[in-house]
Amino acid sequence: MGRNRSLQATSLWIASIGIALGVGTLAVVKSIQPDPEALQAELRAKLAAIERDSPGDPIGQDQNAEELLAVDSYRDYALGLYRRLERLHGRLHERATLQREAVREVPPVLKRLRAAGGADRREAEELWDRVQSLLSRYSESSFGPALTRERDLLRDRLATLPSPGDRLREWVEVTRKARALSQKGDHAGALRLVQEFEDRLGTVDDPGLARQISEFRASLARAAETAARRGIEMPQEPRQAGSSGEPAASPRRP
Repeated sequence: MGRNRSLQATSLWIASIGIALGVGTLAVVKSIQPDPEALQAELRAKLAAIERDSPGDPIGQDQNAEELLAVDSYRDYALGLYRRLERLHGRLHERATLQREAVREVPPVLKRLRAAGGADRREAEELWDRVQSLLSRYSESSFGPALTRERDLLRDRLATLPSPGDRLREWVEVTRKARALSQKGDHAGALRLVQEFEDRLGTVDDPGLARQISEFRASLARAAETAARRGIEMPQEPRQAGSSGEPAASPRRP
């Protein structure tokens, strides 16, 4: 009888331990199981942060989105938000790729633009075309504002530089005035007009105009040399009576 009671007590004790272990195991399992609501709230907050900050650092935000996409629990317990993150990452990745390309191509051009304050028209037009090309591709990158500012400065610069048509019209007027001076014997004045035109023009980037200037200056120099030679070779006219300042003798009356 006593033995039976001992066995019953032992059985109850073992059962109690089993129940306790089962309850503890369930508690542990529950404690380590992900909380879908908490995961959804966490991912929602991180998504809002990426959407808020993405304009400032597309490359960094692209990396952040990729790190979130690598979290399996977000995909398993917050699928709707995870799909939204995937769509956002597609846009971020495009912008990050654009930014990486801009980092390679834009800074050298900006450096050249800032060093070309006194550029002539040909260089200014070349830079204008380059800036327009970069803006068409990278206006949405972080370099967009800087490129727009430099383009506006170039536009103002081009407005102050003479166009090829203006230079040709001015050259025609210079040659007309220089010929008139040369014909009057003012060869030095004619050559000075040509030199002043060249000084205003600066670097001559038009081979045709440069050849015209060189040939015209040479023709003026030849005319000046010919005139000087004629002046040296011209024979002296005989002096007339009284030319030395002495009064001419009066004819004698018969």
